[in-house]
Amino acid sequence: MTDQVILVMWEATVDVKVDDSEIKNWYKRDSDERSKLITQTRETNEAAAENERKVEDLRKRANTVTDDAGRAQLKKDFEQVDNEFLSNQKVEEGTRLAYQGQYDEAIKLYTEAIELNPNNIAAYYARAGTYHALSIRNENDAKKFRTLAINDLNKAIEIKPDYSDAYGYRGMIYYFAKDYTKAINDFNRAIEIDPTNAQNYIYRSLYYTQVLKDNNRALADLNKAIELEPNNAHCYINRATFYELDLKNYGRAIDDFNKAIELEPNNPYAYAARARFYSSPLIDSALRDYSRAAEDYSRAIELQEQPAMVAMNYYNRGECYRALKIYDKAIDDYTQAIELGTDNAVVQTLLKYIYHNRGKCYEKLGDTAKAKADFDKAKALGYNL
Repeated sequence: MTDQVILVMWEATVDVKVDDSEIKNWYKRDSDERSKLITQTRETNEAAAENERKVEDLRKRANTVTDDAGRAQLKKDFEQVDNEFLSNQKVEEGTRLAYQGQYDEAIKLYTEAIELNPNNIAAYYARAGTYHALSIRNENDAKKFRTLAINDLNKAIEIKPDYSDAYGYRGMIYYFAKDYTKAINDFNRAIEIDPTNAQNYIYRSLYYTQVLKDNNRALADLNKAIELEPNNAHCYINRATFYELDLKNYGRAIDDFNKAIELEPNNPYAYAARARFYSSPLIDSALRDYSRAAEDYSRAIELQEQPAMVAMNYYNRGECYRALKIYDKAIDDYTQAIELGTDNAVVQTLLKYIYHNRGKCYEKLGDTAKAKADFDKAKALGYNL
């Protein structure tokens, strides 16, 4: 897979009113989730390489050990290395489950990994990311899950005091908790430790934008991220969204969205991000292009592997088709979103709108019975007709 994993932000294009801040909040979750998966994969790979080095060293020692005490120690060391290997395997499998949205199962594997190797920083980092994902999806228990995430990152930093990624990610969790002083301290510390880490500049740009309202410093950090990783589509998507939502510089925004797709033509998230731009109610109407948006969502659906993300793309494409008055295709897409979005918290939040909008399409096609059924479902879910 690519080295970025994005949770695509949602946006209603016709009936659902969404303000700038809500969209930005979803975008911040995107960036956060990407960074977590990138880092935990890198840490797991580095741990696996270190494990191989240890095994090779033990094999060399085995050729020189002649006494019982030496053989006993060698056996003990082999067992430790074996535990480290199994621990890394569990982190890798946990990451796969987390990527699929199976968070409880992932946490179980991360915990088992820590039991096998209490110094496995990749396991702490990965479990922290999964706890944070749960804090986003469970509003009532958000504080509890954030605390668990921060505790794991604290442990990772205790084991590895110069762990730049852990500082950056902990700062992001503090940011979500609105503890902005701790957030900016962690962002600055992360950059101080590793000034070549592009993700931490992206994190800090959010603080400058949302807290300090300092677009100049935010843009400087986004530019720095691109300077450090000029071939990273994720960096361009972040700057594109900043140009769009904060500076209202739509020309620069679309240039960056296009650049992201040029860099990663098989990245479904890049297409979904550009599609959201084309269908945004926040941009000038002259730039809005639902046909292009539908084409990009189609490409995102084709490339996307996560069912929950496919569901969001179907919903968003359905909104485009409805705006284009292609009601039969809109109905098909809304139906796909409903069927595929059973495990997607965002889709579940939007169900009342999906049913209402599908009902409007049925109404336009003259199928009053199906329209009424969908309107009733929307109303039962809390939609005010």
